Amino acid sequence: MAALTADLNYKRRNINGMTTVEGIVSSGVQVYKGALLCWNSSHELILGADLGAAGNFAGIATENVLGDGVKTCLCEANLEVLLVCEAGVTYALLDQTVYIMNTGGITNVSTVGPACGQLKELPSASTAWVLLGACGLPVNT
Repeated sequence: MAALTADLNYKRRNINGMTTVEGIVSSGVQVYKGALLCWNSSHELILGADLGAAGNFAGIATENVLGDGVKTCLCEANLEVLLVCEAGVTYALLDQTVYIMNTGGITNVSTVGPACGQLKELPSASTAWVLLGACGLPVNT
């Protein structure tokens, strides 16, 4: 799975408990709508795939922003989102923690990226409904 190179019109459901957070996008970071974002050590938004297993999950980007250290981006969390997933994500992982594989996908491997939520449903072998974690979900929980 490659990183996002354009906005992603993601599907969402169960939005009653949804939260939003706005944060400054780190300078030079291109955020596309649908990217999975984390907080870096300076408390700026950065692509989750760029952090390895470090960082705290912020949410899914709702807009396209090229970071300059001043511009902000809105993120959504505490809702279910349909994401692409790697082959290791199976029904055995239902209600288990999943991790950011790249800016628009998930994996079951905790060393690849930060924790981003819980697997809720697998409509196909390559897509998964994920309950994105609360903003500021601790690293790899």
